[in-house]
Amino acid sequence: MITSVMIRSKASDLATSLKRSAATQNKPKKLKKSAKKPRVQDTILSCRYDGLIRLMDVEDGTFNMIHSGDDLIYSICQSAVDTSTIYSAEGAGELKLKAERTRRVSNSWDLHDKRINTIDFNPENPNMMATRIWDLRLMKKHQPDSLKTVQHQSSVHSAYFSPGGLRLATTSSKKTLWCNYDDMVGIASGVNFDDQSLVKHDISLLSHKFHIHGNMKRAINIISADSKTTMSLFSEYMTSIGCRLATHPHTLGKLASATAHGKVFYWTSHKNMSSDVEEENGAAQDEAEIKVVLQW
Repeated sequence: MITSVMIRSKASDLATSLKRSAATQNKPKKLKKSAKKPRVQDTILSCRYDGLIRLMDVEDGTFNMIHSGDDLIYSICQSAVDTSTIYSAEGAGELKLKAERTRRVSNSWDLHDKRINTIDFNPENPNMMATRIWDLRLMKKHQPDSLKTVQHQSSVHSAYFSPGGLRLATTSSKKTLWCNYDDMVGIASGVNFDDQSLVKHDISLLSHKFHIHGNMKRAINIISADSKTTMSLFSEYMTSIGCRLATHPHTLGKLASATAHGKVFYWTSHKNMSSDVEEENGAAQDEAEIKVVLQW
């Protein structure tokens, strides 16, 4: 089963290409040859319970294994500072830092007693990471001190910073007396994330413009936080539920979804995702298509 997926755009390659193009502007004779549009290579990182991390090239449609280990891998995240390094959550609460080129573990920390479901970095502070809230510069290998903790009564499924980095949203399921589960959202805000609240799930509480999740009908729901309307992505290729989702870090309208059967789907949209979603009978269907369907 694929446990985590993320889209990665090699912006460093784009920057290098632009510098090379700029450097040749003083040479008129060679200007035409250097005026080619630089290629931005989108790749998708994914991991599985069997200890494998693979990198998929979207254009070529190929997978390249970049790590193989004995521990179960629950989530992965690219370093906010160095795009050639990857953080992975493995085993019982251990966080590992890996170098993509050498494929070796350069550092590790024992952060939790149980597994870590998500890893996220603050967009405005690359040294601030959330499994709890940590400062990477102050982390010790064993029993490090976190900056802040958001407490739930049950397992925490995810923890993500808002785009502005001022809030942290956490999700959990609270068991009721009738053995049902209520979806709960924790919001931590304020200067030191001291202002915390725990409420039932309500999309209006989140500062993201869109909330994306897979549903039981094998579709992808995209909910507008502004207009509170929903559009759904359907495809004949989606034969199982998209349980892991990731949006493109720089480009709106690109989405990757992975299933428990080891398939990765790459969606591209023909509509401007920054505009409000139009409602049609309670749900709208976007003009999107699956660009790549690959089996792990």
